[in-house]
Amino acid sequence: MLDKLRLSIGESARVTGVSVRQLSYWTQKGLVRALGTPGKKRYDLRALERIALIKRYLNEGYPLEHAAREAELRQRSMRRPPSPEEPQQVIAQRLAELEELVGYLRRRLAQGAPRAQLASTARMLSRLDIAGLLKNQRPLPRLARATSG
Repeated sequence: MLDKLRLSIGESARVTGVSVRQLSYWTQKGLVRALGTPGKKRYDLRALERIALIKRYLNEGYPLEHAAREAELRQRSMRRPPSPEEPQQVIAQRLAELEELVGYLRRRLAQGAPRAQLASTARMLSRLDIAGLLKNQRPLPRLARATSG
């Protein structure tokens, strides 16, 4: 599933819309965490989410360090487990995340992102068994908020 997603630095840069050089710099500064060895860096879904958030805050005019802090705060707040009293809010939030992700993928397609790359992402997303999760009343998995395009 998406939790097993690992992209190279080049793939991660393409997906998030930042340059390889920029992503490498952020990784060296410790603003983004890469898995693997220095010569074979891999970025997971959480790192991709963080990259997209940092880029978004930079586009809003934040300095790099502040953008990274804001991204960290946003990721922490998104990871907060929902209380049982908030099922409608949880469903609405997950629906908004899915709609945001679909919009992001559409923008990437319009920008000329490789169709094979988008198809691979779509295949991974199609494996989410949302109906099964709802039937079992377990919380839906978090998806990356792809806020840049």
